[in-house]
Amino acid sequence: PTGMVSTAIFVYLLLKWTLLGDMMINGYYFIMSVYGWYIWTRKVDATHVTPISETTKKEKLYSALIFGATLIFVFIVYRTFDKWNHWTSYVDTITTAIFFVGMWLMAKRKIENWIYWIIGDIISVPLYFYKGFTFTSLQYLIFTAIAIYGYFAWKKLLNNNPVIV
Repeated sequence: PTGMVSTAIFVYLLLKWTLLGDMMINGYYFIMSVYGWYIWTRKVDATHVTPISETTKKEKLYSALIFGATLIFVFIVYRTFDKWNHWTSYVDTITTAIFFVGMWLMAKRKIENWIYWIIGDIISVPLYFYKGFTFTSLQYLIFTAIAIYGYFAWKKLLNNNPVIV
């Protein structure tokens, strides 16, 4: 629930900063947080919740489709609002697509989600710093460390409890 409040605040700030891709992704985060909360707490049997697992070939295809569709959609939004005028728009579009896939994979408890978060966070650090949002840049640096920790923690859990797909 606190993540949903944070998301709402970021939607407002990102609109002011004209980072439309990141603004849209925060709206998406809200929706996926509700979905993920359902998936993570849903019991697959009497005592177990949805396990951490690796992506299947089908999910990798869906990830590529989500990435491509997000690139196209965010580009259209930037063009519609006549904001496709700076290199930061390109970077914002790419990070938005990366984060859309990462959030979808996280909601499904796929270990690869952390790789997307790490890459997107690393790209976002200099983007926000360049835009003059030093605090947000530092926040994404912290997010990078958290994502690295998350990857190794989930990897350890996955190795101890392998899921056969």
